[in-house]
Amino acid sequence: MSLNKIKLLELFGGIGAPRKALENIGYDIKSIDYVEIIPYAVQAYNQIFDNNYKPQNVLDWNLNVDVLVHGSPCQDFSKAGKNDISTGRSILYERTLEIIEKQLSPKPKVVIWENVPGLLSKKHFQHFQHYLDEMEKIGYNTFYEIINALDFGLPQNRKRVYVISIRKDFDVYFNFGLLERKPLKPLINYLEKNPEKIVGYDVTQPSMLKSIENGKTRIAITYVNTITTKQMRWNSSVIFKDYSNFYIYPRASDGELINGSHNRVWKTDKYIGCIPASKIPQIGELKNNKLLFRYLTERECFRLMGFDDKDFDKILLKKIPSSALYKMIGNSIAVPVLEAIFKELRNIKVI
Repeated sequence: MSLNKIKLLELFGGIGAPRKALENIGYDIKSIDYVEIIPYAVQAYNQIFDNNYKPQNVLDWNLNVDVLVHGSPCQDFSKAGKNDISTGRSILYERTLEIIEKQLSPKPKVVIWENVPGLLSKKHFQHFQHYLDEMEKIGYNTFYEIINALDFGLPQNRKRVYVISIRKDFDVYFNFGLLERKPLKPLINYLEKNPEKIVGYDVTQPSMLKSIENGKTRIAITYVNTITTKQMRWNSSVIFKDYSNFYIYPRASDGELINGSHNRVWKTDKYIGCIPASKIPQIGELKNNKLLFRYLTERECFRLMGFDDKDFDKILLKKIPSSALYKMIGNSIAVPVLEAIFKELRNIKVI
């Protein structure tokens, strides 16, 4: 399908999920600018899209654009963060409002903001309402909803609020209910094919093993918890080192299996393994009578956000540290969700 070239601006652009989504659904992208202050993320973006952007701060930016996507830092709105808006990171959306109002002519047809659901909490809703009020004054009708990546094919429980602001002269309504949902794909499709060759990702910390035993750390079978900037912590998911086998992990209190429990695990084809009379797991890869778990690899995390292996392979050429890879993908946006949003914007003839 022949489509017009979209002039795209990405503020707090990360590794380019909006551009990736638009390209995936057939658009020819003219990148007006890409703004990201984290050097490793800029390197990754340049590798994926063959650009040569330099790290730059949104505070110093001044250009024109058609479609604007921004994802200002979420740490202060997140349940896991400090919830202290005075730090100045998350409040950077104010700079985006200033850019739209004073530095873009004509104003973008559509502005998209993605952030954590905590933005809508009682504690932070005043900031969100301020954003809505300002966008209305600038000339936009705004629609928002919390969306889960699970509903768009990705086996990742990732809830985010998506805010779609459409210039008033279009006089259209954005209906989140019309977004094209997709069936959940099997988690195994996103995992490494040869788990026996994966070295350095085993869960060995006593605190993590205890957290798994107590059901605080989720053992991922059909989907993982939200991909975070640091995968090796208790509120992230772990998987069995040999994901393809039968596994049973009885409840610690009485050894019984409970439907929906973190420690009741099914085989990938939905058959369940047997429970020995001793109530001790005896199936699967064991060491010292204990089941082995591992963390998700960086490549698996990129897949679970909707990026291709070819994208990840390009990034690897820059020899970016593991910690930076986890950080940049944890801060990114689920590509299939953006694809669905852009498709609906196309359907209502905004882009």
